[in-house]
Amino acid sequence: MKRVTRVTLVSAVFAAVAGLGLEGAEGVPSLKLSDGSTTVEISDGGQGDMNSLAGAITFIGSIGGFLLNVTTGLSVPVSGSADAPHLDLHSVNVANVGGGGVLTITFSDSFTSPLAPYVAGFISAIGGTVTTGGGQAYVELETYLATSPDNSQSLGEGYYGPFSGVVSPFGGTYVSSILPGTLPYSLTEIITVSLPGGASASFNADLQALPEPMSLLLVGTGLIGLGFLSRRRLQRARG
Repeated sequence: MKRVTRVTLVSAVFAAVAGLGLEGAEGVPSLKLSDGSTTVEISDGGQGDMNSLAGAITFIGSIGGFLLNVTTGLSVPVSGSADAPHLDLHSVNVANVGGGGVLTITFSDSFTSPLAPYVAGFISAIGGTVTTGGGQAYVELETYLATSPDNSQSLGEGYYGPFSGVVSPFGGTYVSSILPGTLPYSLTEIITVSLPGGASASFNADLQALPEPMSLLLVGTGLIGLGFLSRRRLQRARG
């Protein structure tokens, strides 16, 4: 699968998604699936969205050489918060027996609120499986932060494959210390799946705010403390 620079795409997504937001409010998530000849674009609550929850978009249907696609993107308020965003993208994609090809799935949202003080960057992650009939399959993850149509930065990128086994698991995690310098900003996940005829892919991709190490330490210490107190109360109750 040929790797393509996505700067133009991310810039276009930023302009479209950020333009849907209102001052003092977050943007409207958007989901796009395309095999190069057939493209489906859905905004949260818009035509084609099978999910009635605000902050959640679900598409179910066929696209070109892909017989079945069940794709859900989650953002605020279902996932994460305005000051600690979390984009969560789930998808199952099945290629026609005589079809297949390259499917690109893009999920994006824009934010107008400053990040919480404890946020030190972003973490991108993907995990899933590919099932093939012997032909080669590939999966690519790209995540971006954009503060204007002319300013987008990569937060993480992973390339997996070729896969040719009956069931092939894949996954990766990428950490970035990049933070938005201005508001508003957009976050974008792009997953590219290349499947031969009859193959299928299933994955879960995340892009979320990353707490600074000290905040993680405090959270961990707090959980340990709660566990200690619970144990003492249980011992007293038994005594």
